[in-house]
Amino acid sequence: MLIAHSLAAIPPLPTPIALAIGVFDGVHPGHLHLFQELKKHSTPVVLTFSNHPATVLGRPEPRLLCSLEERLERLEKAGITLTIVLPFTPDLAQTSYDQFLKTLKAHLPFTTLIFGQGETIGRRKEGDEAHLKALEPTLGFKVLYLEKLQVGGEVVSSSRLRTLLQGEKT
Repeated sequence: MLIAHSLAAIPPLPTPIALAIGVFDGVHPGHLHLFQELKKHSTPVVLTFSNHPATVLGRPEPRLLCSLEERLERLEKAGITLTIVLPFTPDLAQTSYDQFLKTLKAHLPFTTLIFGQGETIGRRKEGDEAHLKALEPTLGFKVLYLEKLQVGGEVVSSSRLRTLLQGEKT
């Protein structure tokens, strides 16, 4: 797996390119479900953050399920071709979803952008499904939202896994 630590360091890749954006803490079965969809659309690329966004957004930082190094190992095992690791900074937190995607698209010619249902990006979480789909014709990509993986009627998520692990500690 290739790793880029800045947008300028993104290498040329075979197209089409499918992209997922998120922390992907734990690289759990819910994430693997999303990555399987990425691989259906050709070259799978993940953009993740070296720090949790909560560290910048003034929220309590969740207990991480794995370190960045472990996350990268798991992403490689999941068959991701390129992982872009960016620091989540105050400037990034204030960037609008459309400006972020325009900048990203200038460095990575992705054709498909895949999220889990209900996920948002950008300042104040304004980059929701309707807003992202409105950018499709302008920026030349398709946005797909997947239903979140459920096991036993429960959505598989990092926060749910943290809750379950917390219960084991008591």
